[in-house]
Parts: sequence; structure tokens; C-alpha cells
Amino acid sequence: MDMKKYQSYIKYQAELSRRRLAILINSSYDEEKRYRARKDATSADDDDTPPPLEKKSRKTRGVMAVKTEGGERRIIEPQESAWWTMYVNNVVIREEKHYQDKFRVRFRCPYENYLTLVQDCKEDGNFSRWQGTDCTGKNSSPIELLVLGSLRYLGRGWTFDDLEESTAISKDVHRCFFTPSSTSAVPYCTIVTSSHR
Repeated sequence: MDMKKYQSYIKYQAELSRRRLAILINSSYDEEKRYRARKDATSADDDDTPPPLEKKSRKTRGVMAVKTEGGERRIIEPQESAWWTMYVNNVVIREEKHYQDKFRVRFRCPYENYLTLVQDCKEDGNFSRWQGTDCTGKNSSPIELLVLGSLRYLGRGWTFDDLEESTAISKDVHRCFFTPSSTSAVPYCTIVTSSHR
């Protein structure tokens, strides 16, 4: 390698870089001067202040929505999902062995164990995120449906998207609930081991 040619090449590149930088700085100064001139011209012609910006608002988001009779969009809550009706808010499943057997086949866990898991999760401080409300006052997702989702994910190999469809709870919420962390390892192990009994 010829060192003299290399050094001249480096000097050339440095000079080229300095020129580009000078052009950019000068063009930004020119743009700022034009902006100030336009601003001064408009402020001299127009004394009233511009109207305040409108506050942007978002549509409420949800997993699923329906149209009401009035034509308004309404988010389906998890308490309106099929799983809530069939497994959480259903007295018959607690009384009849036939439905408990179906539950065992579908979730690979006896119904009594499911109830115990839900109670353990409610008592465990690591799951406080899914109890109560968030900073906006919105209720958190029902822990009963999240435990059902974890059991179905383990027992049948469903995807988090499948769980979202059945529970009206976001797939990301299911993923966050299910994914074991160092703080939730004990309840996670409980769910895993009880589903294989």
C-alpha cells in the first residue's frame, strides 16, 4: 500500500466532508431566514392569534366490536365472551359431572384444580397487575380467563391469537400473563404441573 496516496485520499475525503457540512449549515441558515421573513410578514398582516390545536382522541380499542341497534360501535368485554359464559359464570359446571368431564378434556385439568389455580393467582402478589384497574380506571382482564387461556395454550397448543378470539382479551395480554418471569415462576410452575396431573 502506498502511504502517500492513502494520506492524500484521507485528506481529500476530509475536505469533501467539510464542504458538505458547510453546505448543509448554510442551507439551514438560509431556510431559517426565509421562515422568519414569512413569519414576520404574516404577523404584521394578521394580528389575531391562530386557533388552538384540537385535542386528538382515539377510538376505544378492543379485541372485537359490534354495532348496537343505534349503529354505534361497542367493544365486546371479556365478561361477554363465550368462555366467560361457559366456564366462569356458569353454576351448572360446578354441579354436574358431565360438564366437569368435558372441561377436563378441553383444558387437561380438573375443574376443581382450575378454581384452585385462579384462587392462587388472585392471592399471589405477582399477579396484582391483573387485578383492579389501570391508571385510566379501566378494569384489568379477568384472571379467570387468563388462567383458562394458559391451560388451553399448554393442553391443546393453541396460539395466543386463538385465545384472543375466545376470551376477548388481547393476545399480548395472554402472552404477558403466560410468559414466565423470575417473579411469576411459582404460579407458572403450578399451572404447568397441575395441567399434567
